[in-house]
Amino acid sequence: MNLTNEAILALLLELKADMAEIKRDVAALKAADAKIIARIEVIDGKINILAEVLNVI
Repeated sequence: MNLTNEAILALLLELKADMAEIKRDVAALKAADAKIIARIEVIDGKINILAEVLNVI
């Protein structure tokens, strides 16, 4: 393998590692989104209960 091929291989391996890191970041963002959506649904439920108690709905 000549230097050019070695340099290309090193770059490909670096890009592969970067892609793996991005995949982990995306998975973490999806988990955070799901957690936020769940919290919003809980708050929405509490607002609906309060509105019913106050006869607003």
